[in-house]
Amino acid sequence: MEKNKTEKVKIWLQEFPQVGFGYEIRVDDPTATVADYMAALDEFQQLNQENCAGCSGCCWERAPLTLPDLAKISQKFAGDSIDILSKIAEIKMDNGVVDIMLAKKEDGSCVFLDKEKSLCTQYAIRPIVCHTHTCLPHSAKAYSLRSAIINAGEDALVTRWFDDCQKREALPLQYVNEAGIRIADYVPNVVSGKEWDQVLLVDIVPPILWQSLTKKGD
Repeated sequence: MEKNKTEKVKIWLQEFPQVGFGYEIRVDDPTATVADYMAALDEFQQLNQENCAGCSGCCWERAPLTLPDLAKISQKFAGDSIDILSKIAEIKMDNGVVDIMLAKKEDGSCVFLDKEKSLCTQYAIRPIVCHTHTCLPHSAKAYSLRSAIINAGEDALVTRWFDDCQKREALPLQYVNEAGIRIADYVPNVVSGKEWDQVLLVDIVPPILWQSLTKKGD
């Protein structure tokens, strides 16, 4: 019998030195996906945190986008990656790195934020960085897992964006070269062409982190 999503990934409240209570994580099934991780975190937050509706504290931070985010956002915004990102994102290229993130308004708030209501106007299609945000402390391995997922997803998005730019012959080559970007470094990865329920956690994290995530008795 297949395990429920929240049985594959365990997240629980734990007290940490100096910072107080936060969350710890363990992966109990090698077939656990990013979607399983998200479901476990959703359940944990429902049980242990107050509803954050009306709080916009995190809506002023950098919010990197991933390729599966683009698939969700395309439900509301038509076009290829160039069209969609031109409407809702900011693309920075500097020191050999490409960063694609949700755009901000002039006051520094997220482009999706309704400031009067302190609510996200696109909550149903919010990026994974928003979906997995918590206001609680967390263990080092929980932080590393979230970072690995977001980084792999953003790299996959950058690869797609470069591909679409080249197809349209719209790639800003001078800007790319001046920023020290090597387009050849951006190739399809484990996230490319997949939704989060198709991406295994074991495929997205380095072996040493996987060993820590699956260790029993924590």
